[in-house]
Amino acid sequence: VAVNFDGFTVSHCYEPVETLPDSEVRKYLPRVDRLKLNYEEPITMGSFSMPDSFFEGKIEQDKVLRRAGRIFKEIEEAYPRKNSRQGRVLADNLDGEIKIICMGGTAGSLRHAAKMLRKENIIDIISIRMFRPFPKKELLKRLEKAQLIIAMDRAVSPGASSPPLTTDVKSILYEEDIRVPVWSVVYGLGGRELTLSKIRRLLEEVEKSWASGDKRMRKIYLK
Repeated sequence: VAVNFDGFTVSHCYEPVETLPDSEVRKYLPRVDRLKLNYEEPITMGSFSMPDSFFEGKIEQDKVLRRAGRIFKEIEEAYPRKNSRQGRVLADNLDGEIKIICMGGTAGSLRHAAKMLRKENIIDIISIRMFRPFPKKELLKRLEKAQLIIAMDRAVSPGASSPPLTTDVKSILYEEDIRVPVWSVVYGLGGRELTLSKIRRLLEEVEKSWASGDKRMRKIYLK
């Protein structure tokens, strides 16, 4: 099981959190008996693989994770709040030519800033809600009208060509032979806050580059 969240400070201190009643939670996630030693139904935990089986195990792990993407919709439909925003990828303005791709609570901050700066008509905030398996099909659909793509990473990969999200975005574009400039923006390392002034600075740089016709790839450290 892989759990992806922003951390206590980002998830619980910057924005209000709405909780579900215990009764709804128990219905959605019913209690299960703790695992017990059962000779009739053996299971493997904390397994160790030698070279003669490790390769095959990793292939099966990849297959299982890819199947998880297909049942995501079923899990969401069973969620108690039927009016909650659903989907592996969320987008606000499909007609925007500038696409900003992000994950987690960053999407809310970007939407708020775009609205305040009156940029919501030209900028589309795309939020990825399920990173693995990577939602290639859903994301490509939302990038059809993109003229400039900005990938926001709250991580850095020392020595790599790009951080994780940016690398995945470039990869799916290359596979489909789509030539659109991609800006890599690294921010929020160590829990540093993404303030409105930082977002404003980023959007102003984007607008300036867009107006001048500059189509170069860029890497920005939004400190």
